[in-house]
Amino acid sequence: MIQMRYVCCVLLVAALGSMSFRAKAYTERNMLQKMADEATLKDMLVLKQAWVPYPAYTDRAAWDSLTGSNKQYLIEAGEKLLNYKWQLTPATAYLEFERAGNRKIMEESYKANRQALNTLMLAELAEGKGRFIDQLLDGAYMSCEMTSWVQSAHLSRQSSKRSFPDLNDKHLAVAQAVGICPPEDRDAAEKMKEQLIHITDNQFYTVDSLTHSIPYLVPRASELLDTIGSNFLDSLTAKGLNPNQIIVTSVLRSQSDVKRLRRRNGNASANSAHCYGATFDVSWKRFKKVEDEDGRPLQDVNADTLKLVLSEVLRDLRQADKCYIKYELKQGCFHITAR
Repeated sequence: MIQMRYVCCVLLVAALGSMSFRAKAYTERNMLQKMADEATLKDMLVLKQAWVPYPAYTDRAAWDSLTGSNKQYLIEAGEKLLNYKWQLTPATAYLEFERAGNRKIMEESYKANRQALNTLMLAELAEGKGRFIDQLLDGAYMSCEMTSWVQSAHLSRQSSKRSFPDLNDKHLAVAQAVGICPPEDRDAAEKMKEQLIHITDNQFYTVDSLTHSIPYLVPRASELLDTIGSNFLDSLTAKGLNPNQIIVTSVLRSQSDVKRLRRRNGNASANSAHCYGATFDVSWKRFKKVEDEDGRPLQDVNADTLKLVLSEVLRDLRQADKCYIKYELKQGCFHITAR
Protein backbone atom coordinates (compact mmCIF):
# COMPACT_ATOMS: atom_id res chain seq x y z
CA MET A 1 0.00 0.00 0.00
CA ILE A 2 2.81 2.37 0.94
CA GLN A 3 4.64 1.51 -2.29
CA MET A 4 1.49 2.22 -4.29
CA ARG A 5 1.12 5.66 -2.65
CA TYR A 6 4.79 6.37 -3.42
CA VAL A 7 4.34 5.49 -7.08
CA CYS A 8 1.22 7.67 -7.31
CA CYS A 9 3.08 10.62 -5.77
CA VAL A 10 5.94 10.24 -8.22
CA LEU A 11 3.54 10.14 -11.17
CA LEU A 12 1.68 13.19 -9.87
CA VAL A 13 4.88 15.19 -9.45
CA ALA A 14 6.01 14.17 -12.96
CA ALA A 15 2.66 15.18 -14.42
CA LEU A 16 2.69 18.57 -12.68
CA GLY A 17 6.26 19.15 -13.81
CA SER A 18 5.30 18.31 -17.36
CA MET A 19 2.35 20.72 -17.20
CA SER A 20 4.60 23.43 -15.82
CA PHE A 21 7.13 22.84 -18.58
CA ARG A 22 4.43 22.98 -21.26
CA ALA A 23 3.00 26.16 -19.78
CA LYS A 24 6.40 27.83 -19.99
CA ALA A 25 7.06 26.45 -23.48
CA TYR A 26 3.84 27.97 -24.83
CA THR A 27 3.86 31.26 -22.93
CA GLU A 28 3.20 34.16 -25.31
CA ARG A 29 6.05 36.61 -25.00
CA ASN A 30 5.24 38.95 -27.93
CA MET A 31 8.81 40.16 -28.04
CA LEU A 32 8.44 42.07 -31.32
CA GLN A 33 5.29 43.85 -30.16
CA LYS A 34 7.10 45.06 -27.07
CA MET A 35 9.97 46.45 -29.12
CA ALA A 36 7.95 48.41 -31.70
CA ASP A 37 4.56 50.08 -31.60
CA GLU A 38 2.34 51.13 -34.50
CA ALA A 39 3.63 54.71 -34.54
CA THR A 40 7.25 53.54 -34.78
CA LEU A 41 6.44 51.19 -37.66
CA LYS A 42 4.69 53.99 -39.59
CA ASP A 43 7.83 56.08 -39.36
CA MET A 44 10.06 53.23 -40.51
CA LEU A 45 8.04 51.63 -43.32
CA VAL A 46 8.37 53.18 -46.78
CA LEU A 47 5.12 53.19 -48.74
CA LYS A 48 4.21 53.37 -52.42
CA GLN A 49 7.58 52.03 -53.61
CA ALA A 50 9.37 55.15 -52.46
CA TRP A 51 12.38 52.92 -51.74
CA VAL A 52 12.86 52.15 -55.46
CA PRO A 53 16.00 54.03 -56.61
CA TYR A 54 14.89 54.22 -60.26
CA PRO A 55 12.70 56.70 -62.18
CA ALA A 56 9.03 55.99 -62.84
CA TYR A 57 8.40 54.16 -66.12
CA THR A 58 6.59 57.19 -67.52
CA ASP A 59 9.47 59.56 -66.74
CA ARG A 60 11.13 59.19 -70.13
CA ALA A 61 13.55 62.07 -69.66
CA ALA A 62 14.94 60.42 -66.54
CA TRP A 63 15.32 57.08 -68.31
CA ASP A 64 17.01 58.74 -71.30
CA SER A 65 19.46 60.31 -68.87
CA LEU A 66 19.99 57.03 -67.00
CA THR A 67 20.61 54.86 -70.10
CA GLY A 68 22.60 57.58 -71.87
CA SER A 69 24.70 56.31 -74.76
CA ASN A 70 23.61 52.72 -74.02
CA LYS A 71 19.96 53.37 -74.90
CA GLN A 72 20.10 52.24 -78.52
CA TYR A 73 22.25 49.22 -77.65
CA LEU A 74 19.70 48.08 -75.03
CA ILE A 75 16.80 48.51 -77.46
CA GLU A 76 18.54 46.58 -80.24
CA ALA A 77 19.41 43.76 -77.86
CA GLY A 78 15.74 43.51 -76.92
CA GLU A 79 14.62 43.56 -80.56
CA LYS A 80 16.62 40.38 -81.20
CA LEU A 81 14.42 38.64 -78.62
CA LEU A 82 11.01 39.79 -79.84
CA ASN A 83 10.47 36.31 -81.32
CA TYR A 84 12.33 34.43 -78.59
CA LYS A 85 10.79 31.04 -77.81
CA TRP A 86 10.61 30.62 -74.06
CA GLN A 87 12.19 27.33 -73.12
CA LEU A 88 10.47 24.76 -70.96
CA THR A 89 12.52 23.28 -68.11
CA PRO A 90 10.87 19.90 -67.51
CA ALA A 91 11.05 17.82 -64.36
CA THR A 92 13.32 15.35 -66.14
CA ALA A 93 15.90 18.13 -66.62
CA TYR A 94 16.05 18.47 -62.83
CA LEU A 95 16.22 14.70 -62.41
CA GLU A 96 19.16 14.48 -64.79
CA PHE A 97 21.42 15.77 -62.02
CA GLU A 98 20.27 12.82 -59.89
CA ARG A 99 20.50 10.30 -62.67
CA ALA A 100 23.76 11.26 -64.33
CA GLY A 101 25.29 14.15 -62.42
CA ASN A 102 24.33 16.45 -65.32
CA ARG A 103 23.36 19.92 -64.10
CA LYS A 104 23.81 21.75 -67.40
CA ILE A 105 20.74 20.30 -69.10
CA MET A 106 18.57 22.16 -66.57
CA GLU A 107 20.74 25.25 -66.23
CA GLU A 108 21.03 26.05 -69.95
CA SER A 109 17.30 26.60 -70.55
CA TYR A 110 16.83 28.24 -67.17
CA LYS A 111 19.69 30.72 -67.69
CA ALA A 112 18.64 31.47 -71.28
CA ASN A 113 15.14 32.43 -70.11
CA ARG A 114 16.46 34.57 -67.26
CA GLN A 115 18.86 36.39 -69.57
CA ALA A 116 16.10 37.00 -72.12
CA LEU A 117 13.81 38.37 -69.41
CA ASN A 118 16.51 40.76 -68.19
CA THR A 119 17.35 41.94 -71.71
CA LEU A 120 13.70 42.55 -72.66
CA MET A 121 13.05 44.44 -69.43
CA LEU A 122 16.00 46.76 -70.01
CA ALA A 123 14.91 47.30 -73.62
CA GLU A 124 11.38 48.28 -72.56
CA LEU A 125 12.65 50.62 -69.85
CA ALA A 126 15.03 52.24 -72.34
CA GLU A 127 12.42 52.72 -75.10
CA GLY A 128 9.15 53.08 -73.17
CA LYS A 129 6.79 52.32 -76.07
CA GLY A 130 5.34 49.00 -74.90
CA ARG A 131 6.82 46.97 -77.79
CA PHE A 132 8.42 44.42 -75.44
CA ILE A 133 5.53 44.06 -72.96
CA ASP A 134 3.94 40.95 -74.52
CA GLN A 135 7.23 39.07 -74.51
CA LEU A 136 7.84 40.17 -70.93
CA LEU A 137 4.38 38.89 -69.95
CA ASP A 138 5.07 35.49 -71.50
CA GLY A 139 8.48 35.27 -69.85
CA ALA A 140 7.21 36.35 -66.43
CA TYR A 141 4.27 33.94 -66.71
CA MET A 142 6.53 31.01 -67.54
CA SER A 143 8.92 31.95 -64.75
CA CYS A 144 6.08 32.08 -62.21
CA GLU A 145 4.80 28.70 -63.39
CA MET A 146 8.08 27.02 -62.43
CA THR A 147 7.91 24.91 -59.28
CA SER A 148 11.28 26.23 -58.14
CA TRP A 149 13.86 28.78 -59.22
CA VAL A 150 16.61 26.81 -57.50
CA GLN A 151 19.10 25.13 -59.80
CA SER A 152 19.01 21.33 -59.87
CA ALA A 153 22.40 20.89 -58.19
CA HIS A 154 21.32 23.12 -55.29
CA LEU A 155 17.93 21.59 -54.52
CA SER A 156 17.85 20.14 -51.01
CA ARG A 157 15.64 17.33 -52.27
CA GLN A 158 18.41 16.36 -54.68
CA SER A 159 20.84 15.63 -51.85
CA SER A 160 20.12 11.90 -51.71
CA LYS A 161 23.33 11.22 -53.65
CA ARG A 162 21.34 9.12 -56.11
CA SER A 163 23.04 10.20 -59.30
CA PHE A 164 23.42 6.64 -60.55
CA PRO A 165 21.22 5.23 -57.81
CA ASP A 166 22.57 1.67 -57.46
CA LEU A 167 23.12 1.19 -53.74
CA ASN A 168 25.59 -1.15 -52.06
CA ASP A 169 23.25 -4.16 -51.89
CA LYS A 170 23.07 -4.34 -55.69
CA HIS A 171 26.83 -4.02 -56.07
CA LEU A 172 27.45 -6.59 -53.39
CA ALA A 173 25.05 -9.18 -54.80
CA VAL A 174 26.51 -9.11 -58.30
CA ALA A 175 30.11 -8.89 -57.03
CA GLN A 176 29.57 -12.02 -54.96
CA ALA A 177 28.09 -13.76 -58.00
CA VAL A 178 30.83 -12.93 -60.52
CA GLY A 179 33.87 -12.24 -58.34
CA ILE A 180 36.42 -14.17 -56.31
CA CYS A 181 36.33 -15.32 -52.72
CA PRO A 182 37.41 -12.31 -50.61
CA PRO A 183 41.12 -12.61 -49.75
CA GLU A 184 42.02 -12.31 -46.09
CA ASP A 185 45.10 -10.20 -46.78
CA ARG A 186 47.35 -9.15 -49.65
CA ASP A 187 49.40 -12.34 -49.49
CA ALA A 188 46.22 -14.32 -50.04
CA ALA A 189 45.31 -12.03 -52.94
CA GLU A 190 48.69 -12.65 -54.56
CA LYS A 191 47.92 -16.39 -54.57
CA MET A 192 44.75 -15.69 -56.62
CA LYS A 193 46.60 -14.04 -59.53
CA GLU A 194 45.50 -16.75 -61.96
CA GLN A 195 41.90 -15.62 -61.50
CA LEU A 196 42.71 -11.92 -61.82
CA ILE A 197 43.99 -9.33 -64.31
CA HIS A 198 46.72 -6.92 -63.25
CA ILE A 199 45.52 -3.31 -63.65
CA THR A 200 48.17 -0.81 -64.70
CA ASP A 201 48.50 2.45 -66.65
CA ASN A 202 47.63 2.01 -70.32
CA GLN A 203 46.19 3.89 -73.30
CA PHE A 204 42.70 4.02 -71.76
CA TYR A 205 43.23 4.95 -68.11
CA THR A 206 45.69 5.81 -65.35
CA VAL A 207 45.87 4.02 -62.00
CA ASP A 208 46.12 6.34 -59.02
CA SER A 209 48.44 5.80 -56.08
CA LEU A 210 46.55 3.01 -54.28
CA THR A 211 46.68 3.09 -50.48
CA HIS A 212 43.85 0.76 -49.50
CA SER A 213 43.55 -1.55 -52.50
CA ILE A 214 45.67 -3.58 -54.90
CA PRO A 215 45.59 -3.33 -58.72
CA TYR A 216 43.71 -6.51 -59.65
CA LEU A 217 40.27 -7.19 -61.15
CA VAL A 218 38.43 -10.22 -62.46
CA PRO A 219 38.48 -10.41 -66.28
CA ARG A 220 34.97 -9.03 -66.89
CA ALA A 221 35.65 -6.02 -64.64
CA SER A 222 38.98 -5.42 -66.38
CA GLU A 223 37.23 -5.50 -69.76
CA LEU A 224 34.58 -3.08 -68.51
CA LEU A 225 37.27 -0.68 -67.30
CA ASP A 226 38.94 -0.79 -70.72
CA THR A 227 35.58 -0.10 -72.38
CA ILE A 228 34.87 2.87 -70.13
CA GLY A 229 38.29 4.39 -70.81
CA SER A 230 38.06 3.76 -74.56
CA ASN A 231 34.48 5.08 -74.88
CA PHE A 232 35.40 8.16 -72.85
CA LEU A 233 38.28 9.03 -75.19
CA ASP A 234 36.10 8.39 -78.26
CA SER A 235 33.34 10.60 -76.85
CA LEU A 236 35.77 13.44 -76.19
CA THR A 237 37.04 13.21 -79.78
CA ALA A 238 33.49 13.20 -81.16
CA LYS A 239 32.72 16.36 -79.18
CA GLY A 240 35.88 18.10 -80.38
CA LEU A 241 37.47 18.05 -76.91
CA ASN A 242 41.11 17.31 -76.18
CA PRO A 243 41.90 13.81 -74.88
CA ASN A 244 41.94 13.01 -71.17
CA GLN A 245 42.23 9.71 -69.37
CA ILE A 246 40.08 8.53 -66.49
CA ILE A 247 41.84 7.87 -63.17
CA VAL A 248 41.19 4.62 -61.29
CA THR A 249 41.25 5.35 -57.55
CA SER A 250 40.34 2.00 -55.94
CA VAL A 251 40.27 -1.65 -57.04
CA LEU A 252 40.50 -4.99 -55.16
CA ARG A 253 40.56 -4.79 -51.37
CA SER A 254 41.55 -7.57 -49.02
CA GLN A 255 39.66 -7.88 -45.76
CA SER A 256 42.65 -6.41 -43.94
CA ASP A 257 42.55 -3.42 -46.34
CA VAL A 258 38.89 -2.87 -45.43
CA LYS A 259 39.68 -2.93 -41.71
CA ARG A 260 42.49 -0.38 -42.16
CA LEU A 261 40.23 1.86 -44.26
CA ARG A 262 37.43 1.73 -41.70
CA ARG A 263 39.81 2.91 -38.98
CA ARG A 264 40.42 6.03 -41.06
CA ASN A 265 36.95 6.36 -42.58
CA GLY A 266 34.10 5.21 -40.35
CA ASN A 267 31.64 5.48 -43.26
CA ALA A 268 33.44 2.82 -45.28
CA SER A 269 31.40 -0.36 -45.66
CA ALA A 270 32.53 -3.38 -43.64
CA ASN A 271 31.05 -5.63 -46.33
CA SER A 272 32.67 -3.99 -49.34
CA ALA A 273 31.98 -5.02 -52.94
CA HIS A 274 35.65 -4.21 -53.60
CA CYS A 275 36.62 -7.47 -51.85
CA TYR A 276 35.42 -9.58 -54.79
CA GLY A 277 37.51 -8.07 -57.58
CA ALA A 278 34.51 -7.03 -59.69
CA THR A 279 34.30 -3.46 -58.40
CA PHE A 280 36.43 -0.38 -58.99
CA ASP A 281 36.23 3.39 -58.46
CA VAL A 282 36.85 6.05 -61.11
CA SER A 283 37.35 9.69 -60.13
CA TRP A 284 34.94 12.34 -61.43
CA LYS A 285 37.02 15.16 -59.92
CA ARG A 286 40.38 14.44 -61.52
CA PHE A 287 41.44 13.40 -65.02
CA LYS A 288 44.83 13.00 -66.68
CA LYS A 289 45.40 15.24 -69.66
CA VAL A 290 46.91 13.41 -72.65
CA GLU A 291 49.77 15.46 -74.03
CA ASP A 292 50.25 15.89 -77.77
CA GLU A 293 52.83 13.51 -79.25
CA ASP A 294 54.47 16.36 -81.18
CA GLY A 295 54.68 18.55 -78.11
CA ARG A 296 52.03 21.02 -79.24
CA PRO A 297 50.19 22.71 -76.35
CA LEU A 298 46.61 21.48 -75.96
CA GLN A 299 43.86 23.49 -74.36
CA ASP A 300 42.67 22.22 -70.98
CA VAL A 301 39.14 20.85 -70.72
CA ASN A 302 37.06 21.98 -67.76
CA ALA A 303 36.65 19.26 -65.09
CA ASP A 304 32.86 19.73 -65.07
CA THR A 305 32.76 19.10 -68.81
CA LEU A 306 34.87 15.96 -68.44
CA LYS A 307 32.60 14.75 -65.65
CA LEU A 308 29.55 15.28 -67.86
CA VAL A 309 31.07 13.32 -70.75
CA LEU A 310 32.09 10.49 -68.42
CA SER A 311 28.56 10.46 -66.95
CA GLU A 312 27.10 10.01 -70.43
CA VAL A 313 29.47 7.11 -71.15
CA LEU A 314 28.62 5.41 -67.87
CA ARG A 315 24.89 5.95 -68.29
CA ASP A 316 24.97 4.21 -71.68
CA LEU A 317 26.82 1.22 -70.23
CA ARG A 318 24.48 1.03 -67.25
CA GLN A 319 21.42 1.14 -69.50
CA ALA A 320 22.98 -1.70 -71.52
CA ASP A 321 23.11 -3.76 -68.27
CA LYS A 322 26.91 -3.86 -68.30
CA CYS A 323 27.34 -2.53 -64.78
CA TYR A 324 25.93 -1.02 -61.62
CA ILE A 325 27.04 2.50 -60.70
CA LYS A 326 26.83 4.60 -57.58
CA TYR A 327 27.71 8.29 -57.50
CA GLU A 328 29.98 8.88 -54.50
CA LEU A 329 29.87 12.53 -53.46
CA LYS A 330 32.37 12.66 -50.60
CA GLN A 331 34.88 10.34 -52.29
CA GLY A 332 34.53 12.19 -55.60
CA CYS A 333 34.22 9.01 -57.64
CA PHE A 334 31.91 6.67 -59.53
CA HIS A 335 31.66 3.31 -57.74
CA ILE A 336 31.31 0.70 -60.51
CA THR A 337 30.63 -3.05 -60.44
CA ALA A 338 30.74 -5.20 -63.58
CA ARG A 339 27.64 -7.29 -64.26
